[in-house]
Amino acid sequence: MSRPQDQSTTVFHLLQELAKVMRIFQNEAILCEGVTFSQYCILDHVATRGGRLDLSDLHGLLSVEKSTTTRMVGPLIERGLLVKEKSNLDSRALELIITDKGKDIHEKVWACITGFIDQFLQHIPANDRKNVVESLGIFTRSI
Repeated sequence: MSRPQDQSTTVFHLLQELAKVMRIFQNEAILCEGVTFSQYCILDHVATRGGRLDLSDLHGLLSVEKSTTTRMVGPLIERGLLVKEKSNLDSRALELIITDKGKDIHEKVWACITGFIDQFLQHIPANDRKNVVESLGIFTRSI
């Protein structure tokens, strides 16, 4: 049974293709500097919030369960990129603090990411880049 080519079908096929190309950002794929995309997101959330972040805030930022956040943060702590300390404001809460080594890795991975993004943006006609980026934002917010 074949389906007529309607907008839903087109979007479905685009999502299939998007899922294939997004595999580079899966948890186990090393992005660069031995850091995965998910680990970099954690470093970035901490770094861009003054170098400190309540662990409980990270659950919502990553949209994952508490146990998953703890598992994801573990390797970053083991590598000395983050430290976990009791909060000064609430002794029951834990804060993640980025270390100097973590700041260095954050900068190096960001340079890697921007190089990757710049490379794939070159495959989009210059006149269309702004619209593509805006459309991507609209698309992700709609989901």
